[in-house]
Formats: sequence, structure tokens, C-alpha cells
Amino acid sequence: MIDFNKWFGRRRLAASASAHPAVGVPPSAEAVPPSKLPMSNSRLLLVIALQAALIIGLTWALVYFARDEYNAIVEREEEEIETASRVGAQDGAAMVKLSAQERQANGIETRPLQGQSSSARAQLYATVLDLAPLFDARAKYLAALDEGRVVRAQLTRSEAEYRRAAALFKDDRSVSQRVLQEAQALWRADQAKLAASNRAAAEIAASMRQRWGESLAARATQASSELLTKLARGEDVLVQAVSASQEPPAQLDIAPLGNEQDWVSARLIGPAPRGDAQFAGPTFFYHAPGRTLRLGMQLVARHEAGQRVQGVVVPREAVVWHGGKSWVYLQHGGEAFVRREVAASEPLEQGWFVREGFSAGQVVVVSGAQLLLSEEFRYQILNENDD
Repeated sequence: MIDFNKWFGRRRLAASASAHPAVGVPPSAEAVPPSKLPMSNSRLLLVIALQAALIIGLTWALVYFARDEYNAIVEREEEEIETASRVGAQDGAAMVKLSAQERQANGIETRPLQGQSSSARAQLYATVLDLAPLFDARAKYLAALDEGRVVRAQLTRSEAEYRRAAALFKDDRSVSQRVLQEAQALWRADQAKLAASNRAAAEIAASMRQRWGESLAARATQASSELLTKLARGEDVLVQAVSASQEPPAQLDIAPLGNEQDWVSARLIGPAPRGDAQFAGPTFFYHAPGRTLRLGMQLVARHEAGQRVQGVVVPREAVVWHGGKSWVYLQHGGEAFVRREVAASEPLEQGWFVREGFSAGQVVVVSGAQLLLSEEFRYQILNENDD
């Protein structure tokens, strides 16, 4: 270490010696070479500053290059810390355990499954049809009938005129032959008009039978039809359903495809003459309330088929979807919940009818099932990290 007091003391001593040279000292002994003189203050401060900067730079480099190793050590320490998990495993299935306080805090609610009997249900597909062509054909048919009635009245009058003229011409030629010929021509013209009107009405009726079937065409050719009145007002809609057999059910339950909740009842009208471009099988016309159905809507239809079987009703809110499958969480014991796949293929108004795999009285989660699914996945991710 540099002794500044000693160093500056020597400088003062040297300065005083130069100011007052010792007696008897030769001049050559008083002169000191420049290389032997102490370092100046500015040069000393510069050296100290350079040393400090070097120390700071080395310290920063050490911290910078050691940070990755430090972070790795911290991560290893964090992974070694055991975290409490609510998820375990039993028979290869994940089991989420929650105390009563945790269930209440997270809004987990449960409900026992209710038993119910149901018959086998056949599922069909249907479409809400546009009735504008039917009503247009019906209007033309009724117009042809009205025109026929007018022509028939004219024909009655012209026929009477012809017969009167013929009688007068025969009775001493009271009328000219020209008058008789004109009356006959008018009568025959009215006959032709009536035939044309009847033919037009018949062609329209045949077209309706070809397009809409016998049952619906028969109603359309009537002057008054309760069914067509409801269809015209929008109270009912016309539905074409594809059946699996030639004997259609008299009644169907239908709902919008993808929204199998708003089921309504549809009643059979009769066979449909045209098939469905998307589904194979005989087609039939039904009419259903139009409050929830719209033109062109694709529908799913079902009807009972076969004997009744026993099962349970799984509430709709209990089902969670993952991986293209439907699942529910069953309560196992007092605090454990196990995820189990459920066949959600037979919809009911209150949920899904399940035939196998569940029994009445089993308790399922109806609120908070998605939270249990998230907790289960978090547990799986932690296990993958440990591997």
C-alpha cells in the first residue's frame, strides 16, 4: 500500500533541500534524475480509476456468465420442492380429491342419478320445406276452378240461346239461319272454354300430386283446409323426414340439428314423392308447430321403437366434453371424484338417457365439473415434467 504521508513528506523534504542546499554537498549530488522522481498526482489517480473500472468489468462479466447456472440451480431446487396435489390415481384412472370446504369454496355441486325407463329410439333426419311452390300451385288451381265456374254459367246461357234459336228456326223459320248459326257458335265456344279450364285445373292438380304427394295435394285442391290454413299463417311448418322403413311412425319428436333441446312433436301427413339428396330411405311429410323451426332448417328426428328398457338420466349440466367424447365425474367415497365416459347419444329434455355403465343413486358433479377436469390436466402436466 502506498504511504501518501511518507511520500508527500519526502517531496516536501526534497523541495526544502533544493531551496536550501546543504553546505559542502557537491552540485552533482544534489541533482536527481527525472526517472527517479515520484509519480505525479494526475497519473496516480488515472491508475486508480483504471483499476476500479477493471474490477467492475470483471464483476459484471462474472455475474452475467454465471446467471444461467444460477437459474438452473434455482429451477432444480423448485422442482425438488414437493407441492400438495389434489389428484391421485386408482385403477389407472385419475381421482380428484376435494374436502367439503374446498368443494364449497369452488362451487362444486353434486346430484344423485335418477332411474328411468325408455324404449329404444330410432333417429332420423328431416328438413323444413319451403311451401311457396305449393301455395302458388294451389292459387293457380283455385283460379282455374273460378274461371271454370264463370265459363260454365256462360255455357248454360249460350246453350239456352242456341236451343231457343233452333226451336224458332224449326217453327216456320221465325229466326234466320244466321242467327241460329251464331248461337250455335257461341255455345260451342263456351264448351271449349270450359274444357280448357277443366284441363288446366287437372294439370295443376296432377303437378301438385307429383311434387307434394297424394295426401298433401288432396288438401291443396280443397277450397278450405285447416292444415293449409295453419301452414299459410306460419303456425305450422312442413317437414320432410327420411324413414328407415316403409311404415312411418304416426308421430315424431324433432329438434334443430346441433341443438337437441327444443323438441316438438310432428304428425304424419303422408308419403313424400321425392327422396332426400343427403340421406337414403323413403321420405314422408309431417307438420309441426313452427314457433322454433325455420325454413331450410336441418332437423334431427326420433321416435320410439321396441320395448322399454331401464337406465338413468344423466343431467345435461353434468356432462363435460374432451377429446371428442363426453364425460361425467362420479363421486367416489366422501371426497374423491373419478372421471368416467358417458354415452350421450339418447337426448331427453332434462339430459341424456344412459342404458349401461351407471346406476340410479350414483352421485355426479352437476356444477364445477370443468374445474375438476382442469385440475386433473394440471396434475398430468406435472407428472410429465417429472419424467
